[in-house]
Amino acid sequence: MGFEALLGYGTGLYLLDTGMSFPDLVGTALFVHLLDGVACGVIAARDGRAVGRWAAGGGAFGVWTLLTLLVLIARGRSDGPT
Repeated sequence: MGFEALLGYGTGLYLLDTGMSFPDLVGTALFVHLLDGVACGVIAARDGRAVGRWAAGGGAFGVWTLLTLLVLIARGRSDGPT
């Protein structure tokens, strides 16, 4: 598996469109990760969690961090003191 496929499937973008060119994939992945970081920060702040940690995680790992945060909120778990 090459870097392009790893990036495509790791970000989830190849699940939407496998014919995406590499420059489009990188640009879209960066934009989506930026939005995921912002969304994680906003959701974390609203739930009383560590905003910086969750925003950085969302920026680095994208939708996977966002899903983790939503599952933790749904289960009512805390990530420790803020």
